[in-house]
Amino acid sequence: MKRSREEVNPFVLSSVFHYEFVFIHPFSDGNGRMARLWQTALLSQWNPIFQYLPLESRILEFQEGYYAAIAACHSAGNTDAFIAYMLDKISFTLVSPE
Repeated sequence: MKRSREEVNPFVLSSVFHYEFVFIHPFSDGNGRMARLWQTALLSQWNPIFQYLPLESRILEFQEGYYAAIAACHSAGNTDAFIAYMLDKISFTLVSPE
């Protein structure tokens, strides 16, 4: 991530980190919550507005799509579907934060 930070958009980089964290599944429970927390932290470092946006709530509102995007990435062997999903939810949250 440190090497890519200057070259990759923070939205994409944080989404890839989020997916990879869920993929390695380091905990028996709470991997998604921790991944979402880390993504928020990464985005907040880039722009403090993300400390105040309810991204976690937005993802939970559309949880079925969240798991479908993760499953699609597992099948495809890449993070494209998850990045697209997260960019959509981030955009939705920025436009209508409540």
